[in-house]
Amino acid sequence: TNTMSVDFGKLTLIQTLTDTTDTPVHTMRKPQAVVVSPVDYAHVYVVTNADDSVVVFSRETDDMSANFGKLTFLQVQQQAPGSCDTMAGICGLNNARYLAFSPDGDSLYAAGTKGDATAGTIAVFARDNDDMSANFGKLTFKQTVRNLENGITALHHPSAIVVSGDGNHVYVTSPGGKSIHAFLRNTGDGTLTQVEFQKDGGITKGLNGASGVAMDSPSGRYVYVTGTGDDALSVFRRSAATGKLTILETVFNVADLSLPGVHDLINPQDVVVSPDGKHLYVASSTGNVLSFLIDICGDGIRGTDEQCDDVNTMSGDGCSSTCQLELCATPLTGCTTVHTTASQQASLAIKNDPLAVDTKDQLQWKWGQGTIAAGGYGDPRLDATYVLCLYDGSMATQPLMSIAAPHGNNDDCKSGDKCWKTSPGPSTGTPHVNVPQVTKFKYSDRLFTPNGVQKVQLSTGSGNASVKLKGKGINLQPPVLFPGGLTSPVTVMLKNTANTDCWKATYSAPFLVNDGRQFKAQSD
Repeated sequence: TNTMSVDFGKLTLIQTLTDTTDTPVHTMRKPQAVVVSPVDYAHVYVVTNADDSVVVFSRETDDMSANFGKLTFLQVQQQAPGSCDTMAGICGLNNARYLAFSPDGDSLYAAGTKGDATAGTIAVFARDNDDMSANFGKLTFKQTVRNLENGITALHHPSAIVVSGDGNHVYVTSPGGKSIHAFLRNTGDGTLTQVEFQKDGGITKGLNGASGVAMDSPSGRYVYVTGTGDDALSVFRRSAATGKLTILETVFNVADLSLPGVHDLINPQDVVVSPDGKHLYVASSTGNVLSFLIDICGDGIRGTDEQCDDVNTMSGDGCSSTCQLELCATPLTGCTTVHTTASQQASLAIKNDPLAVDTKDQLQWKWGQGTIAAGGYGDPRLDATYVLCLYDGSMATQPLMSIAAPHGNNDDCKSGDKCWKTSPGPSTGTPHVNVPQVTKFKYSDRLFTPNGVQKVQLSTGSGNASVKLKGKGINLQPPVLFPGGLTSPVTVMLKNTANTDCWKATYSAPFLVNDGRQFKAQSD
């Protein structure tokens, strides 16, 4: 630990523990994973798949002792044959191979995998954290979470577990189920209730053989999952309130070394984030360890989940502490020019059914029959991000919704990444060239990142200029409509962040539809 030493960080073997010699007979064969109790670092826990057990050791923490760091057997928690059939005793350690602690050290979770193709369990233990207790460090069995019970599916042979830094949620990968599962954690006794699971397919990709899982500990905003079958690393945004995950991006291995992209991400296994949240490391079974730089709000680089990045984490300067644009305080704030349209020429449609999955959420806004000259939209390939803000007349925090189509010149629209194109005029080369000749800008993002915007179309014209925006999916997060719908008046404002021009429409009751599941209206 001497940072001045030439051997700083190197290891020296001080002890070896073996089954039967240092533990009760047949309790520690084929150990799979080991963890140290957080906070006090007073105990070490080993999970085995041959003996279906968790073995507990006390650890000497006195750095002045000759035994500093050495272990002494304390306890074993072992599953008896048939206990899962009768639910008498410990269940969930069949072929166990992974352990994870809650940050407070109160709960220990073990993943069990033995059985048929659909088998999968998580064993939950409570740990005695009272250092004055005779049972300090010992475990008490609390719960078994099993696949195909209590609405849980696709939890086939769980592989890895991570607990959020706030202790409220637990995430488990399932290579057989091609999925990652989110659980709500009872902070009192550590027991789990499934919130949701994300399965490979649709816009969620890279989870074939979902194996390792990690979180960035400083913010707790992101979850990272390796997919061994897809040679991939998937990044999810986490809701701290609900624990739900939203896919942001998937990095795939590029086999052709002559092509740009990530190479050597072959059969990735474990993944870990550095404590400062700045770097991510992936271990590949082909003998590679890959290091990734994690985009951090405030570093001056606009990442996948950012609408802006102004090299600080201060709110109130137009770019928030989480790198989201602050342009929606009140309608028309900071607008240089406000473009309106004739009566009934702007439509708004929202779907947010509380009984439907979030992938069904939708928003469509159309503004038409206006007058916008060529060049009037600026150049979204260069610097014009478009932000849509939605308000209503209720006492709820406003705006109800804020989504953006970030600026940027990306001609590879087939990749699914954010893309702005022009018609006519160049979509390559220097972005601002020939803007006066451009009559239409089109934006598309098949991954709906960072906040659900799928398409934007900006068309110039005299009396026939139009703006169209469509968003959908789990990233959208539209306003809550249930039970009473939106409150009149409803206002939509689209703002160009570069020249602060705004496009506005207001909708007053009676609306076409406002039933708590859908909203449809034509402008005043």
